[in-house]
Amino acid sequence: MTTFGYDLELLGPIVKSGVKFVIADEWDKPFEPRIEKNLHGFSNFTLIRSPKDPGRNYQGAFHPKLWLLKFPKMLRVVVGTGNLTAGDWIIWSNALWYKDFPLKSSMGTIPAKKKNEDFDFDGEFEKALKDYVQALMPNKMKYTEVLDLNLDDYYYSGIDIILIPSLPGRHKEEKFDLYGHRKVGQIIKKLYPKVAPKTKKKYILTYQTSSVGSYDEKFFKEILASFLPNYMSLDELKSEKKYAKKKSGIEFSSGDAPSSRVRMIFPSKDYVENCTEGPQYSGCLILNP
Repeated sequence: MTTFGYDLELLGPIVKSGVKFVIADEWDKPFEPRIEKNLHGFSNFTLIRSPKDPGRNYQGAFHPKLWLLKFPKMLRVVVGTGNLTAGDWIIWSNALWYKDFPLKSSMGTIPAKKKNEDFDFDGEFEKALKDYVQALMPNKMKYTEVLDLNLDDYYYSGIDIILIPSLPGRHKEEKFDLYGHRKVGQIIKKLYPKVAPKTKKKYILTYQTSSVGSYDEKFFKEILASFLPNYMSLDELKSEKKYAKKKSGIEFSSGDAPSSRVRMIFPSKDYVENCTEGPQYSGCLILNP
């Protein structure tokens, strides 16, 4: 189970049950990526401090919500919204997506996969899950040894979602498109012929958020290059070229500022003051409408 902080009070029933229990949690820069066994005196409780690139000065938090629940004949994969803290489950509402995958050895015969010419949702899900779980392991340890689990043992089918993993750090080369908004960009590029109308249109990115950090023109360009079809290629982004006119017919002008292509939905001052727990849990930036 991955989390940003945890409460032993909340996890007590799981830990005391004696089942093997492993969590991956956020850590501060002074800590090296490592594995802590026998956590809080429980021999079945293990904590993973995942790799985070402590040598660089950047803002980033380990904030995924992935659970892998191993049963005798199946694996349940859960993606949620809450951390493993009491406040996240007592005060706020949460959403969960989950799906069960059977153990291959319990199936008798394994059905042949139907080839999807448009997009292989099952294959994409399986690959993303395996890559991400391994990426969480410190010091290049094998996840199969740490978790006592092998993801190859399960049959993945019927997937209709796409996993967008989140791992803090600076990712380059073959890992550049595996996480965060760059993974979104990779998926949009694959699905573009199906989801984007073939018309001349100035695309606008509208998104809802409750947290805003430091942002500038470079940040907007990076986000827009990931989310908007044919906005800017990686080569153009790297070389800081002016926006080019694309073959699809989408037009860009030299005066097309990145900020003009973004619409942000952000909590208002009144909303924060009147929501559950109020301003004491916000500490946020107040933006003018």
